[in-house]
Amino acid sequence: MNQAQRILSTLRLIEGRIREKLTVEELAGSAYLSRYHYQRLFRQAVGETVMGYVARRRMDLAARDLAETTASVLDIALSLGYDSHEGFSRSFRAYIGMSPREYRRRFGKNKRKERPTMKKSMEAKGTSRTMEGILEELRGLAAAARNTARQAREHRCPCPEAERFYSGLWEAAAKRSERSAEELDRALERIEAMGQGAGARAALLRVLDETAFQAETTAFQVGVTLARAKPAHRQAYQELEERFRRLAESSRLGAGKIAGLMEELAEEIFAGIEEETGRLAAGAVEAGRSAAKVIPRDPPYGYLSTGLEGICARLDGAAEGLSLTLAEDCLAALDVLDFSAQVDALRMPEHGALFAGIEGFRRRLWELREYLSGLPLDGDAREPEVPSLPVFFLEAELQKLSPHLEESRRERLARLAGRIRQGESEAWGRLRQEAGELGALGTVLLYICERSSTSIDQKVF
Repeated sequence: MNQAQRILSTLRLIEGRIREKLTVEELAGSAYLSRYHYQRLFRQAVGETVMGYVARRRMDLAARDLAETTASVLDIALSLGYDSHEGFSRSFRAYIGMSPREYRRRFGKNKRKERPTMKKSMEAKGTSRTMEGILEELRGLAAAARNTARQAREHRCPCPEAERFYSGLWEAAAKRSERSAEELDRALERIEAMGQGAGARAALLRVLDETAFQAETTAFQVGVTLARAKPAHRQAYQELEERFRRLAESSRLGAGKIAGLMEELAEEIFAGIEEETGRLAAGAVEAGRSAAKVIPRDPPYGYLSTGLEGICARLDGAAEGLSLTLAEDCLAALDVLDFSAQVDALRMPEHGALFAGIEGFRRRLWELREYLSGLPLDGDAREPEVPSLPVFFLEAELQKLSPHLEESRRERLARLAGRIRQGESEAWGRLRQEAGELGALGTVLLYICERSSTSIDQKVF
């Protein structure tokens, strides 16, 4: 069953159980997809969010019931899964523009032909679902990213010893936030020039996904780095760390809100890949493998060379299946690796030359991504078989800890990491116990365990 068929199967499930309580997790599970990937595919295929679609279909049914039956408003509300008359009435007014009782008075029985459709009601209202409302939300996200970068640079640490190292960390994090703001600005310019068509909306979703992911990656790397720091240093930067967490949260919530405001997306996002795509992909693979060869495969940097080779393998194995989604996933994976390498270089400046090839790989991947973004793409987005942010940082930390652990402990932790990679959520609890037994050596592992339950379901490589 391909991805399109999976989405169609969940649409049939929704229609068959539209009057029951439904969750994104349940629908994603029925399609054998992760929550994140299912939501992205659903938006691409249907043109709106999963729960937005469910709510709209329920309001369609509610309007029909109000016009064609004599059932009470409360009975209609309960039949559609609402717990109260008040909650149903609020939702109905938000979608249709009038209360259920007013709708029944105006369009019930013989007046059914005059009933406004959901689309017409939304167009007539001209509320925050307009593109201008979406653009305003985007401007707010860009401003938040710039403000966080400014706060990072203006923060003054009372501990000179901490300032010497952590000033580099905050500068790197600030640059990433500024880069996100610049990408949002460029997207705004392109979207405003393209108008309110499906292409503009598709481009907007890509930028939102990238912005939320970069913010989460930055916050996670900052947290991991401070978890390794001395208690006094962690205390000195606790407030600043929290600001990056808030930016990540704002980015996630903002992306979700904007996606919920959209009613349409591009008719097609994926299309055939031309010969030029293969040439660009081959150049990227060559650059990536050259960068990986320079980095030793042994700890503590083996996770970087393995990660680079993994990205290259995905590109090389795609053949004619190269897509914009794949290029963006690879760029996101490289983004995590690159930032981690930058922080490692801050800790060990003499090793910085090992990571020099990563930037050339990024340029080649970016060229591929830009080329694909200009094509009228069509094809299946595939579920990437890749770890999440907590898993990535877990495996990196285990390599860093390796020289300090006895063999039996290393083997236990490796087995737990393998179970976690396979999706066994209960393994996180056992890992937390192991981390607690390590004392000071386990502080980063404890941080990763804590964040494993709150981090976005975003894949990296």
